[in-house]
Amino acid sequence: MEQSLFVAAVICIVVFVGVAVAVLLQLRRTLRSAEVFFESTDATLKQTLENVAGAATKLDRVAGRIEDNTEGLERLFKGFGSVAGYLGKLRESMHGSSRAAAGRVEPSEAPKRGADA
Repeated sequence: MEQSLFVAAVICIVVFVGVAVAVLLQLRRTLRSAEVFFESTDATLKQTLENVAGAATKLDRVAGRIEDNTEGLERLFKGFGSVAGYLGKLRESMHGSSRAAAGRVEPSEAPKRGADA
């Protein structure tokens, strides 16, 4: 009886070692494949990261230039607004002068007469 238990234990150990060796060999192949993959993508990944960093730097510069140009455009449009205001006043002034020269004065433009007139 002891001998059959011993033989069963030895058989179990041999089967376990056989399975463990097979699993370890497959794990080794899998890890080697992963290592090859990471080595092959390392250079590509580094290049991609450099490209992204360069693009981010360019975008920062462009954003700064856009901000500067926006401030300049704001001043330009304010200047256009001032010029437009002056032109409007000049047009109103000339329009009023041309009516007065023609002798046509609309009631809304006629001088108001006070109560003592």
